[in-house]
Amino acid sequence: MKTEFDLGWGCPIVVRQALVQTLGRSYGFDDIAILDMGYPPHFGTPRLIEKLKYLAFRHSGHTPKHLVITCGATGAVNAALYALSTNRTDWVVTEKHYYPIYPAIIDMTDMIQIDKAKKAELIISGLSEHNFISLSASPSNPEGLVCPFDSVDIYDAAYASKTYSSGGHIPVKWKVMAGSLSKTLGLAGLRLGWASTDDDDIAHSLEQYVKTHYVGLSSVSMRMAEKVLDLLDLDAFEKKSAKFVDDNREEVQKILTKFGRGDVPSRGMFAILELGKTERKALEKAKIKWQPGSTWGANDDWARLSLGQDRELVKKAVKEVLKNDKRK
Repeated sequence: MKTEFDLGWGCPIVVRQALVQTLGRSYGFDDIAILDMGYPPHFGTPRLIEKLKYLAFRHSGHTPKHLVITCGATGAVNAALYALSTNRTDWVVTEKHYYPIYPAIIDMTDMIQIDKAKKAELIISGLSEHNFISLSASPSNPEGLVCPFDSVDIYDAAYASKTYSSGGHIPVKWKVMAGSLSKTLGLAGLRLGWASTDDDDIAHSLEQYVKTHYVGLSSVSMRMAEKVLDLLDLDAFEKKSAKFVDDNREEVQKILTKFGRGDVPSRGMFAILELGKTERKALEKAKIKWQPGSTWGANDDWARLSLGQDRELVKKAVKEVLKNDKRK
């Protein structure tokens, strides 16, 4: 077979060779690592794709036929909506409470976000299932609920790892699964997620989205993710990370118990809290930041508190809240 000479794209390898010669030997750079920093494959490196297929299997019990790497799980949901939209799909059906960025993602597709009750009304008025795309997270954000669905169009599995849940929440069938390395491994700065499917046509649409919107993701991010997954014992990691998150659940529960406001969910990454005047004053005086309910489908009498923060920070925050709550 004759050697192929790729002169098609303007990847400035010769300039990088000069970089290696002028920087690498002087500052201890790894020449090979620098030479690997070219344009990546549009849909992700083959090694990382295979590793993420394994993560998808751990989350769902199913190894997908196709997987593309995206800019986080948000990018995966974007790509999925693009892949599934038709000239008939006017509505995206989510839970009543939802991930705060869903409205913006859905608005970008020129579709309208509704809940299941509104869908039922529209079905009665004469619309069909072909007019809707269903989007569900399980465990849900922010309530950590296990969603009782048989099938869903887009399964947002950001919190499906054993760090946040003991399982038992997987849909029987889905068209696209969205995953996140930010939530699964804590690697938020890499901005990597994935969208997976078994459907060839949907896979082609996902690839077209990634190719036209990203023109490939960061080589550095993908190589770092590969390295982490090469070294990581996932079972041991999930056991330890679940312990850390559960420690934070116990800490934040002290606030809810003092306020008399219910329990922190046993799954997911958030606690939700109904705020009266006294509770709001205690949080504000302790300088606590929270996600207001209006961003996730409730009203601003509700707050979403993250359980994913540094454990010492959470302990100090809880201590400040309790100190500033004047109830006996």
